[in-house]
Amino acid sequence: MSTLEETLVDESALEQVSGAPRAIGTPDEAFLDMLARLERSGARKVLDAPCGRGRFTHLLKARGFDVSAADILPELFEVQGVECQKCDLNRSLPYADSTFDAVASCSGIHRVFAVGRAMSEYARVLKPGGLLLVTLPNFTKLSRRLRFLFTGVNSWAVLRLSSEVENPEAHFRQSGGLPQVMSVMKSLGLEIVGVSGARKKARHIFYLPFWPLAQIGIFFVSQKKRERYCLREGASWPALFSDFVLIVARKPTSSAKPSG
Repeated sequence: MSTLEETLVDESALEQVSGAPRAIGTPDEAFLDMLARLERSGARKVLDAPCGRGRFTHLLKARGFDVSAADILPELFEVQGVECQKCDLNRSLPYADSTFDAVASCSGIHRVFAVGRAMSEYARVLKPGGLLLVTLPNFTKLSRRLRFLFTGVNSWAVLRLSSEVENPEAHFRQSGGLPQVMSVMKSLGLEIVGVSGARKKARHIFYLPFWPLAQIGIFFVSQKKRERYCLREGASWPALFSDFVLIVARKPTSSAKPSG
């Protein structure tokens, strides 16, 4: 079973760092959450992929981590003293097996054609016992579910970018939600150790009346499917009321085959 948790973070971490590049997507609240988890885990060698302009790379470097960076558009990278490798998450990562103590995937997993391929590459380059930290826009929050109910669209950005024909690998979006990502992690044998939410806006209180309906709804699905597709996690507080979610998984120390 996964552990759903909210992590208190040290906001002074951002105050200690100046000149960090502007983030692409992921809010600072999620970056601080990841920093806190990485520092508690004892990880030192970290891969930031996709790294975007390099905000999280900059924060990791400033906090003393040995950080590597990779992105499909390395020309956007702005961090001095760190080389940004070119990589396409739909294909193999340019690193050897069991290289990193942790991998941070910030606002990237919803931008790949094959989530399973990207996740398997993350797992491959992780050392046994290493952490995978994934942030993504929360496509399972209640406001998006209600938007889909009334309009048939849960993300205007995904709809808009579906017509992209120039460099589609860099502009593709899909509206995969938390259950999809967690199910892929579990299928690869990764252990889900934490889920938290970021950017919880006051207006989300207006969706509170729908909270009981989301809890009741999953009980109309079989127990086997609830567990296999992580539906309880998909009806959790972070999943329903956060604009971004952070999913933390650990690569097992043994080579046991994944269950299910």
